[in-house]
Amino acid sequence: MAKSADVLKQTMLFSGLEVSELNDLGKVASSTKVKSGGVIFNEGDEAQSFYVLVEGSIDLVKSSAEGKEQLIRNVKRGEVFAEAAMFAGSTYPVTAITKSDSKLMVFGKKALLSFIKRHPDVSLKMMGVMSNLLRHLNSLLGELSLGTVSSRLAAYLLKRAKDEGGKEFLLGMAKRDLAFHIGTIPATLSRNLAKMSSDVWIEVKGNRILLKDIKALRAASGR
Repeated sequence: MAKSADVLKQTMLFSGLEVSELNDLGKVASSTKVKSGGVIFNEGDEAQSFYVLVEGSIDLVKSSAEGKEQLIRNVKRGEVFAEAAMFAGSTYPVTAITKSDSKLMVFGKKALLSFIKRHPDVSLKMMGVMSNLLRHLNSLLGELSLGTVSSRLAAYLLKRAKDEGGKEFLLGMAKRDLAFHIGTIPATLSRNLAKMSSDVWIEVKGNRILLKDIKALRAASGR
């Protein structure tokens, strides 16, 4: 029980709860293990549960009408996911796929609502966090349909340079994951990196990027 409470305390969604509330909440959850490459739920499934990742790594992937996939979020240890869809009484807007063997805490809708009725004050503590997550998700989903692969890649590289504080930096994720992130496939990402390199906008050194023409990248990004 203490272990469940410790895990929940580390999550953003439940970090404001008291120890007694966390202990009660831990009793509501069930536990499950999913092998690497397993699907926890599919986009469009009825959202009857949400999850806390105890161990492992999970990708939340969104499909476009053209069949392209975008990595919306990589869920890491101690993070909550699918809570917004469950509380909204809707379907899951993404597919959840394990990147490695994973262990999860599962919160069913009926049990969780019963818990909230017994602890009505905790709902206010959770609402602010959920609103921020929804805003982030909606922003990423909107970007899926905007601009070209080149513009989204240029925007990512500029943001990465800003975050890292310099013109030379590591990509920050595997190229496969970056392709998902900007709504394309690895082959198309590689072609765009090669084109930017031949145009002398960037220099590619394995997983390291050097920005050489910031002006051109800004123009390409449309920002």
